Amino acid sequence: MHNNGSIPLAFLALFALSFLLAGCASVPTALQYDNENRAKLTDDFKNGEARLDCWINCVAVFAYNRSTLRRFYDTELWKDLAVNVLSIGYGADISYYYLGRAAEGLGYAPAADVYYRLSTVSEVKCIVVVKVCEGFVFPKDAEARLAIIRKQKEEKHSQPTPKTESTQRPAKDTGPIDY
Repeated sequence: MHNNGSIPLAFLALFALSFLLAGCASVPTALQYDNENRAKLTDDFKNGEARLDCWINCVAVFAYNRSTLRRFYDTELWKDLAVNVLSIGYGADISYYYLGRAAEGLGYAPAADVYYRLSTVSEVKCIVVVKVCEGFVFPKDAEARLAIIRKQKEEKHSQPTPKTESTQRPAKDTGPIDY
């Protein structure tokens, strides 16, 4: 039998299928499931402590789900986006960007800041591995969201605090009122 150095197609198909079926076996600590198997985001996610630590085993699962993730993003289904990204566990720039946007949309701005920063420094780039960034440009888009969060934080801190009764001066006592 003549071997021209190419890998048999059956082997490649089996290899690809194993990635699709394998995914990541463990549930991240940023997710918990209740008795009815509904996902709940934990404090790890809300505090910016969730980490995506699956790479080669999860790339095919991520690629398979990328249009669903983009649909959750476009329709602002932030919890669904976060749950799915965390469940897949793929540690790429686009994944952390999605976590950042989900955290921001759910009102966890400090966590969003962390995830956007992780997106900008992720060693796994969507353009290299998946070859499709769903229209995003990294790190530019993550940096733009970081700027928005910083601006909102500055505006929040620059607003004067309303005076309460304890900080207001008491009215001058002018004596009893004559009727």
